[in-house]
Amino acid sequence: MRLPLGFRIIQNTPTALLHGWYSLVREKRPARLEFLRAMSKIFDVQEVTTQHDIYFARYMAENLACFEYKVQEDVLTVAKHLTSVLSTSGAQLIETVSPAHLLTQLHGDDGANQEQVVMSEGMLPSMQSSVIISVVMLLKAYLKSTYGISEE
Repeated sequence: MRLPLGFRIIQNTPTALLHGWYSLVREKRPARLEFLRAMSKIFDVQEVTTQHDIYFARYMAENLACFEYKVQEDVLTVAKHLTSVLSTSGAQLIETVSPAHLLTQLHGDDGANQEQVVMSEGMLPSMQSSVIISVVMLLKAYLKSTYGISEE
């Protein structure tokens, strides 16, 4: 079987598509840490507006998971920012979608079906944000297990 020009078979190892950018700043510590902080900031979910926000968060999480970190400080920088996101946005999201809060909203309704439909549509950003928070939790757990980082 002949392969087209420019095509080569690569082992099934995950490679970050943004690895080229990371390799540009890898040698200088301040630039590298600032790059990782900037990459992690996309997980700060204030309000998710589209499905594309979820896709972008997944794309960035996959890249952060596949970077070839040479210094544990890099992993700790990412994990620290992910912890910050979980403690702020995650806590707000838990308060918003907690069963007690939802029941209060439902019982505050006067029984009109239109009100329930409006509330359901109003919950879409919270549901989308919960997907991004889940991605953050998975990324943090992956980094912790892969690089042997404890919660402390």
